[in-house]
Amino acid sequence: MMPLLGENRYLAKQGLKLINETPRLGVREMITQAGLNIGSLDTESISWVIAPRLNAAGRLAHAMTSYKLLMTDSVREAQELSIWLEQKNTERRRLTEKVLVKAREQILAEGISPLLIAIDKDCPAGIAGLVAS
Repeated sequence: MMPLLGENRYLAKQGLKLINETPRLGVREMITQAGLNIGSLDTESISWVIAPRLNAAGRLAHAMTSYKLLMTDSVREAQELSIWLEQKNTERRRLTEKVLVKAREQILAEGISPLLIAIDKDCPAGIAGLVAS
């Protein structure tokens, strides 16, 4: 993440203004699905609620789904894609926790220290970075 300073701050402020005033159909549906209110989005709600849902598609399937949600003009498609992204985000959280627990167990069992390394060939690449952080 980049600090919200200078140009970054200006771009984020203008983007939030647009999203809060006239969100695209897919964004509007995702806001509703997430239990947020249109017009009250801030940097935290984007960072911790909206962005993880959009990123979940690329982490577990294909990022094109998020693109389709952002570009759709169909209410039905927006609803379906938003629900799908919500499900993928829930799956991402579950997998992240599962892999994190497994990594901690492996580290404790093998007495790895001070450098922490854990390997799980079944862990999706999109989840590995979340667990590593």
